[in-house]
Amino acid sequence: VALRDSPAGLAAYIIEKFITLTDPDGIDMELDDIKKFGFTKLLDNVVYYWITNSITTSMRIYHETFKRKHLQRFMDIASKPINVPSSCPRCLNDLQYPPERILRKKFKNLFPIKNFTCGHFAAFEEPVEMAKDIYEFVTAVEYREDK
Repeated sequence: VALRDSPAGLAAYIIEKFITLTDPDGIDMELDDIKKFGFTKLLDNVVYYWITNSITTSMRIYHETFKRKHLQRFMDIASKPINVPSSCPRCLNDLQYPPERILRKKFKNLFPIKNFTCGHFAAFEEPVEMAKDIYEFVTAVEYREDK
C-alpha cells in the first residue's frame, strides 16, 4: 500500500533498492555515497513510478517468475543453451553474479567476459563503461571472421 499511496514510501523503497543492490555493504552507506547516483536522477526515477502509478505492475515479473507453478517452466527455459553470439558483463556487486563456468555452459558462443565493479543497476551506475562494452561487442560480432 505504501508504494502506491505514499510518495515518501515509494521514494524510501526505490532509494533503498539503489543502495542495497549496488553495494553489498550498502547498509553502511553514507549520504555522500548516495550522491554518486545524483539526487535528481534518483528523484526522476521515483517520479516516473509515481506519476505513471506503475510500481506495482513493474514488480509483477518478480512475483510471476518465482511462483511455484511457473518455476519449473522457468528452469526448463533457463537450461536451454543459447548459440547466438552473446556478451555478459558481470557486475561484481550484483546479487546475481554468475560464475564463468555457468555462463559458458549456457552461452555456447560467449565473447570474453568483462567484470565491472558496479551492482544491479549497471547502466545507471556506469553508463559510459556499459555503453562502451555494448559497442565493443557489436563491433566484434559485425567484424568477426566466421560469419
